[in-house]
Amino acid sequence: MSDKVYGIEITSRTPDSLLPYAIYVNYYSKENTEFAGYSNYISKNSKNILKVKDNKYGTVTKTILQGRKAKTFTRETFVYLPPEKPSAKKYYLKEKLIVINAKEGFFVLKYSAPKEQYKTYLKTFQKVADSLKSPKFK
Repeated sequence: MSDKVYGIEITSRTPDSLLPYAIYVNYYSKENTEFAGYSNYISKNSKNILKVKDNKYGTVTKTILQGRKAKTFTRETFVYLPPEKPSAKKYYLKEKLIVINAKEGFFVLKYSAPKEQYKTYLKTFQKVADSLKSPKFK
């Protein structure tokens, strides 16, 4: 993470999967060096700007989280494991992102899982999202 980005990561790995299930809750302060703001983050993360084959992006939709307007989208991507080996195997991930504008900066909640098991912890992710409370929301 860059300067002025604060977050937590919750991971779980099952014995039959090389990829973890992960939930990230990040706060990007207005001084962060990665994104110019809420809209810039969504623009750069909700479409295949690098034209990577096999990456798929869902439509950005409006939602409400803790009484706040937010935007959400899904995307599918991949990783090669082990990354340093020529014989690396391609593994697909599916992710859900919720982006919430705040008074000074923005929040990103992200759920990432092996594509085939995406629904396994989706309800857990939604519970984490629904429990989010912050003075920055005021």
